[in-house]
Amino acid sequence: VEMDFGLTVTYDWQSRVTVSVPSTYADALCGLCGNYNGNTDDEMMMKDGQVTSNPDAFGQSWKVTDIPGCVEQSKVECPAMAAALRHQEVSMMGCGIIRQVDGPFGACHAHVDAAKYFQNCVRDFCLFPDREDVICSIVAGYAAACQAAGVTIGRWRTDDFCSISCPDNSHYEICSQTCSHTCSGVYAPVKCSQRCREGCACDGGFVLSGDECVPLSQCGCHHQDFYYKTEETFFPSKQEKCQCRAGGAVECQEISCPKGSEGEVIDSVFRCSSTTLGTCVVTGDRSYISFDGTAFNISGTCSYVLTETCSGENVQPLLVKIEKEARQKKKVSGIQALTVEVYGLTLTLRRGKREVTVDSISHHLPAILSEGRVRVHRHGMGVLLQTDFGLVLRYDLLHHVMLTVPQNYQGHLCGLCGNYNGQRHDDFLLPTDQQAPNAMLFGSAWKTPDVSCSDDCPKDDCPVCTQEKVVVLQNPNYCGILILPEGPFGSCHHLIDPTFYFQACLHDLCLAEGDTHVLCQSVQSYAAACQEAGVIIEAWRRPSFCPLSCPANSSYSLCSNLCHKSCAGFGDSSKCPKTCVEGCDCDKGYQFDGHGCVREEDCGC
Repeated sequence: VEMDFGLTVTYDWQSRVTVSVPSTYADALCGLCGNYNGNTDDEMMMKDGQVTSNPDAFGQSWKVTDIPGCVEQSKVECPAMAAALRHQEVSMMGCGIIRQVDGPFGACHAHVDAAKYFQNCVRDFCLFPDREDVICSIVAGYAAACQAAGVTIGRWRTDDFCSISCPDNSHYEICSQTCSHTCSGVYAPVKCSQRCREGCACDGGFVLSGDECVPLSQCGCHHQDFYYKTEETFFPSKQEKCQCRAGGAVECQEISCPKGSEGEVIDSVFRCSSTTLGTCVVTGDRSYISFDGTAFNISGTCSYVLTETCSGENVQPLLVKIEKEARQKKKVSGIQALTVEVYGLTLTLRRGKREVTVDSISHHLPAILSEGRVRVHRHGMGVLLQTDFGLVLRYDLLHHVMLTVPQNYQGHLCGLCGNYNGQRHDDFLLPTDQQAPNAMLFGSAWKTPDVSCSDDCPKDDCPVCTQEKVVVLQNPNYCGILILPEGPFGSCHHLIDPTFYFQACLHDLCLAEGDTHVLCQSVQSYAAACQEAGVIIEAWRRPSFCPLSCPANSSYSLCSNLCHKSCAGFGDSSKCPKTCVEGCDCDKGYQFDGHGCVREEDCGC
């Protein structure tokens, strides 16, 4: 971000921010960056004008707001710091590359102090020894600082160290001037920085349109000083919805909310103030949450309509069915199959099967269907199905499903997930539009006739959990881990109430008489819900608690995204899931081919 008076702010989308101001601001500033008066003795001046030597007190004084889960000081110390320092001092494929005299940054040492970057790198490596991305982020920060200082650096990334995967029609360059080859530059002159930066640059014949490289003929629109990609929908105001058409034309229409309420744009989607993005959850033996947030239990083991379009001409018709597993004594009923009918296709996902059946024909994953309008990916330990109109279905191939629909489906749906109208009192609507008196009759009304099943669970198979068992299962070594305020999921509690998952865990674990596999699945469900909401959770698996073994050439990661590590030709990487989830990540030098992790030369077609 550059201002005409000389302010420049940069952000690498991860952990590095720089702010540059002209000399006219000397002795006129305050905050974490100091007062810019040429005197280093009073850099840590607090908001009240007092100078401190305590970094925690300094940071506290300039805090803008409280964020749940954040603290004023780092409580993590690394006992192996000395060993990490010795290791990295001699490592040319780690932090040591920063200080290597004859290395790619040798020419920069006289201009940008390498010692601070090296120390930060070693500390982070010590805290996260299994995460190369931590090292890469700091080395990339030093590279950016050197280039900002006008120093020419050598190529430091390799195929085996901090490699970058560039989107389609682009390639990596150590010194890139991307801003001069953009679609927005077609409509208005772009002032480019004279300094180059490392990054992905468009191939010859392509220009940058937003975050992707396209032929010049596919450039989008320039509207009210902003650039929009072709077919992108945007909102210049809270009363207007526009779309960029091919050839640079912009079409707009007026929009409004019910009863004159004001709407807002969240994640590029316009929503009225009383509405939220609808997510329906099915987890464990019998637990459900409707789109409108009603939690209920259905013990039946039938095939049900989870959701379907019941009205509305302006939404894409869809039908989602769920088939519950027949329950055995002292066993939890999982999800046997999910079926999605959309765009004339019938897609089926089955328990334990990492494939999708499309109109009775099995396809390996990833599957790009209906000219890209439907995508099915492996994601973490499960499967992710997405459509171009915003339907997202996540299934762990065991017992947990999260179904999300966009806001324009409000009031147009019916089934176990409810009518998605923002009201909880009418979620138990029958196909006749009457209110069901209880959850069992509600579930029975949405059964499909193709599977013989039971509407309820007899007490012999599903006995009531005794209070003594409940007390034990509430222990942090069992379901209690989900609700510990200082536990691995504490940072998620403000976004996703753990009570629903905690109660489901208690029921399922009691039914299964303490089966640790059931416990791990229950905890894994809440972890997945938190990560899909964008929450960074702490590591919760241990060698003695829910360890996860991974196939050959892969290893467990708390933050994996197989789509980004797939063999070339598996589709546009920009369409990959935006969030990472726990699962098995391909080891360095391997890529995912739909079955497992293989070397690049062994990728198929």
